[in-house]
Amino acid sequence: MDNRMLNRYLEGLEKSAENDFNLLESAGAEYFSTAELLEMRGRCREKRRLFAKLHKVVLLTGAGSPVWIVGGFVCATLGLEFAAMFSLLLFPISFLLFVAGGLFLRNHFRSKGYMEHISHLIEWELSRRRDEFERKRS
Repeated sequence: MDNRMLNRYLEGLEKSAENDFNLLESAGAEYFSTAELLEMRGRCREKRRLFAKLHKVVLLTGAGSPVWIVGGFVCATLGLEFAAMFSLLLFPISFLLFVAGGLFLRNHFRSKGYMEHISHLIEWELSRRRDEFERKRS
């Protein structure tokens, strides 16, 4: 029983250490090589772009949810019962997609602020190294 708990704990530590962004935030950017920081900067930029696109889709899905209710009432007043029922059925589906999308974004990206924070840490360290290199060169 103790071995299983120890193995789970070690797996959790390994999984945590695999995430370079968490390691960068906790340990500091100075412990990474310049090549690693440049690679992480590229990944961070890509994750920020992907987050922005997915966040926009999730927000549009959530904002569009009430439109299905209004559309359902409009269809019902026009005597289009099937269209009204279909539209009203799309409201909870749209809302559930909004909630699921929000949870996915939170689990996969944490937040926009977190990604910006990581980006600033990387940029600050690369800038510090560039300045130090130029001072030595002069």
